[in-house]
Amino acid sequence: MSTLKAKVVQIGNSKGIRIPKLLLGQCNIKNEIEIEVNGDTLILRPVQKKRKGWALAFKKMTTNKDDQLIDKDIDLQPTRWDREEWEWK
Repeated sequence: MSTLKAKVVQIGNSKGIRIPKLLLGQCNIKNEIEIEVNGDTLILRPVQKKRKGWALAFKKMTTNKDDQLIDKDIDLQPTRWDREEWEWK
């Protein structure tokens, strides 16, 4: 765990701090961060891409044959809504 002191500086109407490149690299922070407040503590973390790692997870599911429908034994007959309301384009 790294600990250091930094000065809070005026930036327009806001305040800011400089975070050393080494610390940003250790946390894998590039261009965007999420900021969370927990009591009197600020938590900074890199923004995670939505669905990051999904492609690999799906590939593993296919390899392990975990990508089968779990309700395949259920007789899924179209409902009235399917027959009368749904419109295919």
